[in-house]
Amino acid sequence: MNIVLSVIGLVIIAAIIFMVFFEYRVRQPDFLVLHEAKGGIALRTGLLYPRHFSLALQRTTCPIQLTVEATAAGNLGVRVKLVGSVAPSLDHIPSLIRVGGWNRDAVVRATDEVQVLLQGLVKEYTERSGIGSLSSANILNYLNERSTVIQERFGVELISLAIQALDPTDPEIADALRQQEQARLLEQTEHLNQQARIAAARAKSQADE
Repeated sequence: MNIVLSVIGLVIIAAIIFMVFFEYRVRQPDFLVLHEAKGGIALRTGLLYPRHFSLALQRTTCPIQLTVEATAAGNLGVRVKLVGSVAPSLDHIPSLIRVGGWNRDAVVRATDEVQVLLQGLVKEYTERSGIGSLSSANILNYLNERSTVIQERFGVELISLAIQALDPTDPEIADALRQQEQARLLEQTEHLNQQARIAAARAKSQADE
């Protein structure tokens, strides 16, 4: 009888060990482990977590690469190329799950939504600006000012964002703007050279005196 009880006990212990190894996983440093708690989403901070009752999201960044065909004032076409990256925002995890769903691709899905928003924001900015006054810096400032909206709505934060190219779609307009910029730079250079000549002449005059 004692042998039977011992065998049963060993079987139960083996079954418990097997279930622990089957159900529990070790939390990796670059993963966020989420679970439902009191009707909301919370982070697990322990070393082990039950895989069937948790969602593990990798904290690596997700790239953004977007080409926006927009129009400036006067219905003049412009092409804006954006590059950047996003990552999960720890302060807005519920928004991330609401947008991306309860799955490992939540960040990728949220990134797709972010790109749709960025496209709309770029078009909104260019439509009320003259093509000659558009600049990469101004568009980038406009987008960065709305980074908080991106976090609150999609649960991800902008890690980096840059404008790779900003060009008119009409080659003639692009050439005219290049010539205008070249003329402005030449004028600025000549102005600086003139100031340098005046300063040199003044210094020579003072030295002669």
